[in-house]
Amino acid sequence: MKRYVIHGREGLDLGPAPGPIAFGQRRAEVTALLGDDPAVFRMEGRLRDYFHRWSLNLSYDDAERLEFVAVELGPEVHYRGVPLLGPPYEDVHAELTALGLHGVEGKAGIAFNDLGFAVLGAPDDPLVHTWGVEIYPPGTELDLDDY
Repeated sequence: MKRYVIHGREGLDLGPAPGPIAFGQRRAEVTALLGDDPAVFRMEGRLRDYFHRWSLNLSYDDAERLEFVAVELGPEVHYRGVPLLGPPYEDVHAELTALGLHGVEGKAGIAFNDLGFAVLGAPDDPLVHTWGVEIYPPGTELDLDDY
């Protein structure tokens, strides 16, 4: 199983290979690094690449620089040793709180805007497991009530 690690507000380490992806990286660099032909689409006016093999949905700005990463079920995603993708939402929330982290909870999960990541799940249903992780750069404020 792939294991990804969030590095603060810098990006995502995809393990020993192919290497990390970082905010501001050019789309051509990311595509070459991942070694895949992505499915390309636009959402909310932004160019997006979906890399099925990596379970990554990447969004780019108008200059085609990486600005947003969404990880879907498949790989393990960790922050400071806490698994974020797949466990029950309440367990993830409790472990992050035990680390002294404070996020903003919304209908679709919890956003740690100061750290640049959000965990998607169902805060009002303890049986639902986390189903997505989103990583974003400084200056981004995610509101998970809008999802």
